[in-house]
Order: sequence, then structure tokens, then C-alpha cells
Amino acid sequence: MVLFLNKFFAEVPPKTEYTITERGKNAVEIIIILRNYGLVLMKDFGIEEK
Repeated sequence: MVLFLNKFFAEVPPKTEYTITERGKNAVEIIIILRNYGLVLMKDFGIEEK
């Protein structure tokens, strides 16, 4: 399962470009839900977001 594609360039300094795939775009919604759940848990445990 590929979420990102990377393209390497033979340059000095080295360069890499990253592109999100359609599968990666579909995963973003789930990642945001998990992040928000984590923020709720942090608040419940008295941990401040940085």
C-alpha cells in the first residue's frame, strides 16, 4: 500500500519530491480522526497541546 510517491533527483544538494497518491488522500480523513481522538485523550489526562 503506497500512500506517497517519491521522486529522487541526482543533484547537488540532493533533491526529493513527494506526491500523495489517491490511496494516501483517502487515508487523510482517518488520520485526522485519530489525531482529534488523541487530542481529546491528551485533554482528559491534562496534557497540553504544543
